[in-house]
Amino acid sequence: MTRFPLRLPLRHFSFRQFSISSSSFGRIRELNDFDEFFEWTSEEKILVYFYAEWCNLRGFQIEEPCKESTRALEKCVKSSKAELIKVDFDEYDDISAHYTVDYLPQTLLIAKNKELDRFIGNKDEEFIKEFLKKNDL
Repeated sequence: MTRFPLRLPLRHFSFRQFSISSSSFGRIRELNDFDEFFEWTSEEKILVYFYAEWCNLRGFQIEEPCKESTRALEKCVKSSKAELIKVDFDEYDDISAHYTVDYLPQTLLIAKNKELDRFIGNKDEEFIKEFLKKNDL
């Protein structure tokens, strides 16, 4: 049985697109353009969530670990002033390598293109809310 979080291989893919969804509080963006990533993270504090489609495969200790983590994180972001960028690990392995992301799911807090804090793995809403509070989000 595979333990979670997993150490991940780096791969290079070049297909990219762009989409944004927002609420009246936090905003959630799914990264689909490499250049926009560094533009978005150059000013304010922003959460960057690394995930992969295959992370939702059966056989993990927790069924669909990335999906479960995504739901909790999105719920907390929507009820805060935080902004979230979702980054597909496989499509953006260059960004993943830049921030040394080798376990999924993983969430980083970035400002001015520098990492301020991070957490790895599945976290419940209480942990995420405390993380946001600790970092004034």
